[in-house]
Amino acid sequence: VDNGPTFTANGCESCHGTGYNGRTVTYEILEFTDELRSSMGGTGTTADLLEKARQSGFLEIEAHALTLVQSGVTSLEEVHRVLGGTTAR
Repeated sequence: VDNGPTFTANGCESCHGTGYNGRTVTYEILEFTDELRSSMGGTGTTADLLEKARQSGFLEIEAHALTLVQSGVTSLEEVHRVLGGTTAR
């Protein structure tokens, strides 16, 4: 899958050679809807709960970070540095 060009951090005097200026947050927020709440007491697995959350718009931190890479806010190298690479859930 081609997601287009990605940002590469190039240092300069203003950023002290880091390629970054300021800070950007990557995050995941799970809003507990009534559907998710009702799923928690059932026989479903954690994977089932996660899938329902994704269907309602939940974006895991890794996916959010990749949207920042695709929009040129940060680089893949910085995502790996901060998040420690891709984590399996």
